[in-house]
Amino acid sequence: MTASVFYQAGRTNEAIDVLDNVIAIAEQPECGELAYHAELLRMRGEMLASLGGAQMEEATRTLSRALQLATERNQLHFAIRAALNLLTLAEGDDAALAEARQAARDLIGRFDADERSDEWHLAKAQLDRLEG
Repeated sequence: MTASVFYQAGRTNEAIDVLDNVIAIAEQPECGELAYHAELLRMRGEMLASLGGAQMEEATRTLSRALQLATERNQLHFAIRAALNLLTLAEGDDAALAEARQAARDLIGRFDADERSDEWHLAKAQLDRLEG
């Protein structure tokens, strides 16, 4: 994907612009339900977070939206990725961290043993570290 190439090249703002265009198309009613919509939002949130500073609040909102959308659509792998990003981003903010921890806890419990991805294990380890 073009956005990933820009991001890996350190051209984060251009990567976000590409994602914004794709997300805008995905959110048009005539497009129906785009399977990767939540993942696109998660990627955008992760990229915004990498910019730091004033972008952190928007990054949190975007990641929360990605988590909500993926959860509503029962896209557990996309949801756990968004939850993992939120856990990382929320460290130091007690209210946001509590919300991210609860979301991660809920998601972790929804995976069957044979569905557990690398992201699941990372989220579980991070949650254990935060709660340990």
